[in-house]
Parts: sequence; C-alpha cells; structure tokens
Amino acid sequence: MAPLAKFAAAYGEEVQVLVGLDIGTLWDRMKGEFLNEFARVESAKLPVDEMERQMMGFIDGLSPKFEEDLARKTSGVAYNSGRDAAIRTARAKGEAMYVVRSEVLDAATCTSCAGLDGSVMEIGTAEYERMRPPYGCEGGNRCRGFYVAIGEGM
Repeated sequence: MAPLAKFAAAYGEEVQVLVGLDIGTLWDRMKGEFLNEFARVESAKLPVDEMERQMMGFIDGLSPKFEEDLARKTSGVAYNSGRDAAIRTARAKGEAMYVVRSEVLDAATCTSCAGLDGSVMEIGTAEYERMRPPYGCEGGNRCRGFYVAIGEGM
C-alpha cells in the first residue's frame, strides 16, 4: 500500500465516525425542536390547516447556524486529517522532516492559535502529535490552523 493511502485510510474511519455523530446530533436537534413546537401548536387547539401553516413556518424559519457550525467542525477535522496523511507520506519518502503550524490570522483567530502561529516541530514526534490542530484552539474543532510541511532545502 502506498504511504499516502496507508495514512489516509487511518483517518477515513475517524472522519466517518465524526460525520455519523454530526448527523445524529443534527437529527436529534431537529426532531426535538419539531416535537416541542408541535406540542405547543397542538395545545393551542388550532384548526388543522392553521396548525400546518404554523408548523411549516416554524420549519422554514429554522436557523442554518447549527448546521453550518457542524459542517465547519467536520470539515476542519477532515481537512487536517488529509493534510496529516500527506505530511506523514512526505516524511516517509524523506521529502520533509518538519512542519510549521500556520494560523489564519484575522479578527476571528483566538489568542491561543495566534501564539502557535509559526511554531516549528519535527514530523512524527510527541510534540507534533500533541500540537496538531485544533490543539490549543479556543474554538475547538472550528480551528482554522493547519500544518505546512517544510521540504528539503526550504
């Protein structure tokens, strides 16, 4: 098995589990909110057509913020898992020995991540494993930090 395929396979299951958990969380949230609203509307003893109108309005008015947040978390984990597989492959091929932790530096960047920007570490060491994004991020899996491999001669 090629190095990239070997490392990518290791992360595939992790990402798949996270996506499954996110879908379950999303379903539980939507089901709970719908049932609560249905109980509220039903207790008002409205005519069926008015109940339907109110329930459809409720569904249409749900904020996409929760779903967008779940998508950001999952995509961040998937992105960094893919980068990690490529970095480990580069290390196995002798193309890179070190990484630099790079952060998106803007108003949304937490102080912890801003402080980690530019940190250099050797690929595969305990420090490398410990510092992998989202380590230290106050936003958890919403972290926009990532590793950049430093190739030979760079």
